Amino acid sequence: MRIFLIISIFVLVGCSRSPNLMNSYDDYPFVLPSGKVLLVVAHQDDEVFITSRIKRHLEFNDSVYIVWTAASYQKDDEYKNTRLRESENFLDFIKLKKQNTFNFLYPDGYVYKHLDSLIEKLTIVVKEIQPSIVYIQAFEGGHIDHDVSHFATVIALKENNSNAKIYEFPEYSSINTPFFLPFKMRELSNNYKTYVRKLYKEEKEFVYKAWDIFESQHFPLHYYIWLVSGLDKTFAYEYIRVLPKYDYTKRHSFGVAYEFYLESDFNDFKKAIKPFIN
Repeated sequence: MRIFLIISIFVLVGCSRSPNLMNSYDDYPFVLPSGKVLLVVAHQDDEVFITSRIKRHLEFNDSVYIVWTAASYQKDDEYKNTRLRESENFLDFIKLKKQNTFNFLYPDGYVYKHLDSLIEKLTIVVKEIQPSIVYIQAFEGGHIDHDVSHFATVIALKENNSNAKIYEFPEYSSINTPFFLPFKMRELSNNYKTYVRKLYKEEKEFVYKAWDIFESQHFPLHYYIWLVSGLDKTFAYEYIRVLPKYDYTKRHSFGVAYEFYLESDFNDFKKAIKPFIN
């Protein structure tokens, strides 16, 4: 009954008007040899949604580093350890050395309560790596851990006076279906131009195999994706955009997760970031 209710809510949310994604190849930010690349995500499996670009950076022999900020799921040690093992299998799959990764393991859903510490750790990582390109999850209002990890990375880069190019990828809107999984993405304007690139067959298959590594997500998430869109469509596109100049005190989307899925709301995010807003 609970699963049916959750799926019903997802479907109702997904039926909302879809964002106006812009297909443009004239100025699409294609991957070039970049030196050092940093990816910061909240949870083990979030990296799958940007795997196509990470794959190409590795093919260019770029030095890639990944930071996971949260533990999934802190109330269940067995599940948390399973996700950690899956992330290690992911690293083996993409042939990335474990020493190029950082697991901070802040409590899932409550990373905002550790923002000071997270910024301090990320500032050290940025200083050591000196990345030329940084990828972060979009400021979506969907999952508070995603938004906090995004914000902390932006602050850490500022603390280091970094000149890195910053790209965000819209995880919850990166499914090619009107049923946005699992939350509605904010409406995009010309100020938030999202580039969309259709993946080649081998790229799509690579991303699908990367997703399949995270078996702990197969129920119900894996089957929900299959139900509403099909796995091929889910991983058929790469979404990217240059980091906009956000006002982080204002919410940019409906963001069901803040109030429905998690025990937090946008005010928790606003209170946490307040000391770091000029």
